[in-house]
Amino acid sequence: MKLRLKGFKGIKAGPDLTLDGLDEIHIDFTGRQGLTAFAGQNGTGKSTVLENLHHYPQLVSRDGALWSHVQGRTAEKEFESEFMGSHYRSLIKMDADQGKQEGYLWIDGKSVVNGKITAYRERVYSIFGQPFTYFRSQFCPQKSKTTRDMQIENMTTGIFRGLLHEFLNLQRYAVWEDAAKQTANKLQEKINVLAGRLTILRAMIGKKTELELAYADAGGRAENLRDSKTILEQEIKEKRQVVDDLKEQVGKNKFALERKKDIQLQIDRFKEEADFSRDVATAELKTLGSTYTALKQDILACICILEERSKIENAVDILNELEQASSKMQIDIDERAKDMPEYQNRVHEIELIIAKLAAERKSLEREPIIIEAQRQLADLGFLLATAKQAHKAVQDDKSIPLTEEKIRAAENKMKSLDLRDPACQSSTCDFIVEALRAREKLPELKDNLVKLRKEIDDKKTEALKAIKSIEQEIILAKKSIDQLQAEIQLQQTAIDEKIKATNHDLRNAQQVVMGYGDMLAALQKNLMEIKAKVATKKILAAKISDVRLAESRKADLEKQLAEITDTGMVKKAAWESREIALKTMIQSERDRLDAIAINPFVEGALLTAQETEKKLEISKITLEKESEAVRDKLATIHADIRLIEAAVCEAEDAQRQRELLVKDVASWRYLQIACGKTGLPNLRIDGAAPRIVYNANRLLLQAYGALYSIRLETQNEEGREDLKVKIIMENGGEVYLDDISGGQRTWCVQALWLAMSLLNQEKSGKHFTYFCADENDGALDAANAENFTALYLPFMLDGRLDDLVFISHKAACRAMADNILVFEHGKNPEWA
Repeated sequence: MKLRLKGFKGIKAGPDLTLDGLDEIHIDFTGRQGLTAFAGQNGTGKSTVLENLHHYPQLVSRDGALWSHVQGRTAEKEFESEFMGSHYRSLIKMDADQGKQEGYLWIDGKSVVNGKITAYRERVYSIFGQPFTYFRSQFCPQKSKTTRDMQIENMTTGIFRGLLHEFLNLQRYAVWEDAAKQTANKLQEKINVLAGRLTILRAMIGKKTELELAYADAGGRAENLRDSKTILEQEIKEKRQVVDDLKEQVGKNKFALERKKDIQLQIDRFKEEADFSRDVATAELKTLGSTYTALKQDILACICILEERSKIENAVDILNELEQASSKMQIDIDERAKDMPEYQNRVHEIELIIAKLAAERKSLEREPIIIEAQRQLADLGFLLATAKQAHKAVQDDKSIPLTEEKIRAAENKMKSLDLRDPACQSSTCDFIVEALRAREKLPELKDNLVKLRKEIDDKKTEALKAIKSIEQEIILAKKSIDQLQAEIQLQQTAIDEKIKATNHDLRNAQQVVMGYGDMLAALQKNLMEIKAKVATKKILAAKISDVRLAESRKADLEKQLAEITDTGMVKKAAWESREIALKTMIQSERDRLDAIAINPFVEGALLTAQETEKKLEISKITLEKESEAVRDKLATIHADIRLIEAAVCEAEDAQRQRELLVKDVASWRYLQIACGKTGLPNLRIDGAAPRIVYNANRLLLQAYGALYSIRLETQNEEGREDLKVKIIMENGGEVYLDDISGGQRTWCVQALWLAMSLLNQEKSGKHFTYFCADENDGALDAANAENFTALYLPFMLDGRLDDLVFISHKAACRAMADNILVFEHGKNPEWA
């Protein structure tokens, strides 16, 4: 087993309720089989640990959900155990502020629940059983309001029988009872279905005569409908001839309409041609007009160029003078710029000198000798802290108190030899054997105590010497670092003076460079102004060729303008002639259209005739549907008569099936009653009480001898269910459990509790490997407490338990344990 608890109030509170204990503890029970005792004063968390040795999200003897026993929002409980061949690991995360918790469960390393606490609780219950039963079979907690019903002396008959129900694995009878009940109910449902079917079949059989009369009536109606249909078909034939004649006249009207349509299309084509010719002529005239306008604009442009002839010729004359002045000024600027790099190099040299001095000063700040000295000082500080921790570990060593406690336990056991009757020479009595064994071990324990004290004193002396030596080395290292830092400070002051003088030279050189640069900038500005004038004059000079071209192009453009004017006049006359011809053709076609005649009343007469024909067709369809309905009714009645004949056979078969099912239901109801609460489970529960008594008396006999035996009374004098514990004294007399002393009652109750746990191990189908008991020996004196603890050994053997964990404040009881876990406030529990 392994347990980790974080944020539990029972761990943090401490004996004085100061809440300054550890927030988290870890306990590993691996390899610690047998009896395990928890030692420590009250308030150190022993009961909190014991009541968490399970996977349920609750404590055994304390009310409320698990989150109500922790502090903070990150509390956790992690528990690992082995159960029936599988490894189980659970983790419960709790938020006490929000009142929430999450559950996680792994089986053999595979996650089966991932956070949802309801799913976690259901899975744990399905594996380990209900908590009510589990805690009563695997835990013997302190007495409290929560555990009152768990005590055998307070247990009601109903709780006792419910507990035995799960111990004896009687849930399977409930499953069998439910299966028998469901089967009987299913069969009863089939019987009810058959009864309903029989009722329906018998009702069908009674309608046979009525159906035969209806069949004869439907046959006469079918004959009448056939005669009416023949008369209606003759009327439809005559009306169709009238419709055909009218359709022929409508066809002639349609041909005339087509002729009118063709003539109208011809008129529309002539109109479209006239519109198209007009659009084409308009577009051509518009194009000629655009060309005319463009030529006029080109002529105006030529006139504008010729008006600027004098300005262009003047620009050509002064362009050469401006270009010569620009060249001379550029040469002067280039000559002066040659001296500029010399002044700039001087500034750069001074800047390099300053950077070198700054680097030299910075290197002094990171002197390797000082860094090494400081590192050595840090190492000495670490060694000093390590030495002080070693000294504290020696002071906190628990081996001397534990050895002294073992010596006191051995001396207490030896006292029983002084109380022994001199006539008693028994060598098998457990008390005598333990006392003799303690007397043999006592000298060895005392020698070990002397050696431990000397060894711890030597360790303390060595630790103090080491601390003093390291402190002296730290003082010397600090003095050396102070001397080195003073020398470096002097060197840094000298470098600062050199940097100050060099900065003065740098400022002078920078002022010279700035003055020379201002002069070059002024010359450069004058040069740019001259170049701008040259560019303007070049643009004017370039237009000299445009002047010559404008003179020759102006005459050509005026000739093209005259030609376009003549063309426009010719096209306008041609369009006016074509428009007159098209209007004449359109009027001719309109005269032909007016000459065509059409009868307007033929279509109305046709529609009337067609409506009459349609009504006759609808009447015919109605007769056909009515005839079809009558035929369907005849077929339906005929089919119903056949069904009634089949129903007679089906009713006879259903009656036979119903009789067989009634027999089966009776058998399943008998099985249901046998598996019910008043049947076999009740007999099993009544038979479990003698087994509990047998186990309890056997445990008492091995621990205390033949002083007492126990009997369970499950019925009172009136024959009603009851639960009373009777004690059979050594003289054969019987008394109730409440009538003996508190210490004697503690023996008997503990034996009954362990006996019920053995019953659970034997009958429930679940084999648990550990048991937990919390201070159950509190009402006993030292000698009887040892006998009480001795109950655990035969109990572990009978129950095939690997571990039994108990809490006791009696040193003699803890000395009987194979393992002792020591609890101390503010520390993680440690194995002694």
